[in-house]
Amino acid sequence: MFLRIGLTALFAALSLSVSARDISLVETVTTQSINSVAVSADGEVAAFTKVIPRTPYVDEDGGNFVELYVVRGESEPVPFITDKQGISNLSIHGDAIYFTSKRDDDKHTSLYKISLNGGEAQQVFSHANSIYDYALSADGRYLSFTARSEADKKEKELEKKALKLKFTKKNTSLPTPGLLI
Repeated sequence: MFLRIGLTALFAALSLSVSARDISLVETVTTQSINSVAVSADGEVAAFTKVIPRTPYVDEDGGNFVELYVVRGESEPVPFITDKQGISNLSIHGDAIYFTSKRDDDKHTSLYKISLNGGEAQQVFSHANSIYDYALSADGRYLSFTARSEADKKEKELEKKALKLKFTKKNTSLPTPGLLI
């Protein structure tokens, strides 16, 4: 499998040098790419995310769409999740692919898994704040994760409500802090 991917990349690189051309503005914002890859412990299965930019003047404004694909051996990639919801932090553990996503009615990014045989993604863990990263223990019984703390959330809310001072030519000094007694 890795030999096939390596040879494909080599031939693609060689063909680019032969047929190099300028790309259009639309192509710069619509180029698809592979974002992350996870390989099973035995090396027989690989999962990857494909980043699909929004189509200018067609899709609503927002981030890129991310799809999940799985490759077994020499076979072609099989689409697993293509429902235009964000997917990140891939890992393969046992017979499942784990990832973080904010799906359906989630308020925050949660941890999900989907069987290597396909099916529906299932939420494994949700937290009061978005999960940014995670690690599973070798036996799959324990989970550690990082998430934004409540203090960080409160600071962000305060920033939105912060006093904004405007300076003019007549008033170029900051107000002096006072002491109330």
